[in-house]
Amino acid sequence: MDELEIKIALSYKIPENNLTLNGILRGLQEDQNKLMRNIVKAILTAIEKKVIEEYISSYPNKYYRYGRQPRARKLITSFGPVHYKLAQLYDRQTEKVFPPLTERLSILPYKQYQREALEAAVGQAIHLSFRMAEKEVRRIKGHAPGRSTLQRCVKELAEGYGQWPCYKNRDFKFLMVDGDESQAPGSEGTTSGSGRDALGPGI
Repeated sequence: MDELEIKIALSYKIPENNLTLNGILRGLQEDQNKLMRNIVKAILTAIEKKVIEEYISSYPNKYYRYGRQPRARKLITSFGPVHYKLAQLYDRQTEKVFPPLTERLSILPYKQYQREALEAAVGQAIHLSFRMAEKEVRRIKGHAPGRSTLQRCVKELAEGYGQWPCYKNRDFKFLMVDGDESQAPGSEGTTSGSGRDALGPGI
């Protein structure tokens, strides 16, 4: 296990009058998200540097440094978005350019929200609805995934971790929905409409 030492210099302006402990704590609370984002960037940079050195030393004359991606990846975490330009390597054999850090850290492509950032919203959705979970997390933390992103995350969790039987040919007498658009199957696989009206009276 490698040991990484991060040195951070913080500068604060302390008022001479009317200073309270609550004021100090509130000021630190406002800065903690920014501090965490900078720590993440420092860790990514250190790991990325080591990964690149391993590629180059393990395969001499095969991999070459190829700068950084022109656009920064946006990784949305529980403490806000982290923007990071991934370093790239050039493979002489395949003539392809790739960011080695994505494979080492299993960074999912085309996904901004990290699962760590969805924990609070998923927990709310279990007890509330997707729509209400989004509003509540946004109220508490200042940012939140949209209900469609939240629905997709819950679906991926269910598909990846749950062993559910097939309900394709099973008839349901009752169905609970949270107010988002839903579609009920019609004849020959068509849909009979969207929203609450499509589910019938009493839904």
